[in-house]
Amino acid sequence: MGRINWVGPEDLVGSAAASCVVPTFAEYILVVQRAVSMGTRRVYGSYWKRVLEVWGERWLDEPTASEIKQLAERVRSQRVLRRNARGGRSAVEHCIAALRCVYRHAVAAGLADADAASARARRPAGHARGR
Repeated sequence: MGRINWVGPEDLVGSAAASCVVPTFAEYILVVQRAVSMGTRRVYGSYWKRVLEVWGERWLDEPTASEIKQLAERVRSQRVLRRNARGGRSAVEHCIAALRCVYRHAVAAGLADADAASARARRPAGHARGR
């Protein structure tokens, strides 16, 4: 299933013991897909597919923030060009939002640290909620 993280005494002091099993993207995206609404699956499904193609066998805690930015730029470069295109901005925003959704579920399940997950999948600069 997932990787086992070894826990030392210093990891247990001052906080509850974290879950030791970190799933891969291939394992966990399936869990998230079953947990979200049909609309969410429709919007994020193509982005999750790209994540699975690139990182399917990687653990959730493995990609760095810069690797996530590289993935988002890859999605931008592979987008479908339309007449009303905005240079791939929406593609990048949706890719990051799809990853944030996965990380939110992982945090809620105790499989990821909230601060680390947030640092990995930050919203693109200039993005405001509700736009």
